[in-house]
Amino acid sequence: MSSRAGPVYLDAYSFRIVPRAEIVGHPSHLYFIGEVHEREWLIREVAGLLTNLCARGRLSFLGVEYFNVEQQELVDSWLMGKISFEDLAREYEKGPEGFDLYKYRPMLETARECGARIIGVMPPRNIANMVARTGRIPEGYEGIPDPSILVREYEVLVSSLFPKQGPMARIPLRGLLLAQSFKDSVAALRVAEASRMGPGAVVMGWVHVEVKGAVATRTSRLLGLDRRDYLVLGAGEGEEKIEFTRRNRDLLETDYLLTK
Repeated sequence: MSSRAGPVYLDAYSFRIVPRAEIVGHPSHLYFIGEVHEREWLIREVAGLLTNLCARGRLSFLGVEYFNVEQQELVDSWLMGKISFEDLAREYEKGPEGFDLYKYRPMLETARECGARIIGVMPPRNIANMVARTGRIPEGYEGIPDPSILVREYEVLVSSLFPKQGPMARIPLRGLLLAQSFKDSVAALRVAEASRMGPGAVVMGWVHVEVKGAVATRTSRLLGLDRRDYLVLGAGEGEEKIEFTRRNRDLLETDYLLTK
């Protein structure tokens, strides 16, 4: 698959190639799109997918991992034209998240041009780090789904992905799991609230999206969604992503893959 010139969509069960029209035409209220961070080919393709959803009137909002909940006022200022993208990026760099917004500009501009509201879904990174180290949920987050409740698939797969060396390896596994679950719980509540505006899309790192028990699962439980009401699109590069999906099929919610 890696020898192909451009990105392709695959059915995540049969791994047959499907047209983008099949993805866009799916009768879903919510699209959860997993990504590998800062891949330009992937960002361009997702921007195109968002354009198609917009044309069908199915992009009321775009939830993203790059902004935390405390940066929403900053994002809204850009959406309303009060500040330039350069101003947005400059102020953003003062915060704790650390993504390169210029790389994500095609996706963000597409949502803005569509009139979709862009929603920051994550807790601030420094707060998530505190949860990992202390094992405590801070005040102000009492309304989120209980992050201490983990489904088996989530615990098994997420635990296997934590680094075995470096600073994170010194943090107890239970703390790392709680912090990851805390982030997913905050994101799920934000997406559930945003969905009141209408259908929309969520773009986050693939672990937050594809794993059973992560953001897609938690959001669907909050909203009481049928499995047909949301679509999970995973992303990655080449045969490695395909093989990972095949090997971990029972641990994932992935409906389709975007790869090249």
